[in-house]
Amino acid sequence: MQRECITVPGRKHNPVLSPAVRAGGFVFTAGTTGVHPATGEPVGSDILSQGRQALDNIKAALEAAGTSMDHVVKVICYFTNLDDRPAFNELYRTYFKEGMPARTGIQIARLSPGILIEIEAIAVMPDYGSSTVFGT
Repeated sequence: MQRECITVPGRKHNPVLSPAVRAGGFVFTAGTTGVHPATGEPVGSDILSQGRQALDNIKAALEAAGTSMDHVVKVICYFTNLDDRPAFNELYRTYFKEGMPARTGIQIARLSPGILIEIEAIAVMPDYGSSTVFGT
């Protein structure tokens, strides 16, 4: 199976990770936080600001890979405080209109300083689904 590391235009380069990797008809995003893509600095100090930026960063990575939020099948959210989940859920619903992806939410001890949430996503490519893959 081939894999392709995806770069995102305008995103600050990180030498130890790829923002996304496309492999086998899927796109896997790196853990993505609510930081400005060009500066790497946190956007705001609340869950809504950081959650919106993290989801926008994921959206940009998926689009750079040739897919979209509409094709996300799994999301993993790492919260520093699970009490932020209800507010985040309202925001989250604005990014996924129909057929919510499977999701896991985990509280962790800490992220980078000032970071409240980190999100990973797995999406399928729009043209993924041949009869050899799904047996139809």
